[in-house]
Amino acid sequence: MEHECGDDIGVRLGGPQGWVRLWNRTHPHGDDMVAFCIELGGDGMTAVAHGVVVAGESPAAFVEGLAASFEGWSGVRAWQNLDRDVRIEAVFEPGGHVDLTWTVEPWRERYSWAASVTVKGVEAGEQMRRLAADLRELL
Repeated sequence: MEHECGDDIGVRLGGPQGWVRLWNRTHPHGDDMVAFCIELGGDGMTAVAHGVVVAGESPAAFVEGLAASFEGWSGVRAWQNLDRDVRIEAVFEPGGHVDLTWTVEPWRERYSWAASVTVKGVEAGEQMRRLAADLRELL
């Protein structure tokens, strides 16, 4: 099935070696449930999933928590939507930066696939707060 997602920018993070874009927010059922499109890319790779759904478990709250922990943490912090087709893993790195690995694995497709990209070096304070605000506005 072909989906129309338009070309609006939405929220974009990263650069040519690893980036993610979320856009095209819709309310498919006319309630609090939000659907959006997500695109991951990197050197020679692009993957797109349409109709990713969040209902109360928005990634904005997860990213806000990362921003609040700008002094750092050990290990991996992770978020995924209830359908388990989008996952974000955050690792705090020396120098006050965070590597965010975004994984998309749409299970509703006829043929299963998965793609991951790591956006390296996101500044743990202000850049993370801006990302959280942008995600909150979009979703």
